[in-house]
Amino acid sequence: MREKKNHLIGQTVRGCMYNRDFKARVSHLIAISILLLQCKSIWRIAV
Repeated sequence: MREKKNHLIGQTVRGCMYNRDFKARVSHLIAISILLLQCKSIWRIAV
């Protein structure tokens, strides 16, 4: 029974680590898209 519990804890920890990495990647993509949108608007003003 204890082994099963440890396995579940390990899976949960691994899941949390993966989720954190995924969230970081998503926020990074959002930041890049915002920067690109800002550049487009600046180009529109310049041109």
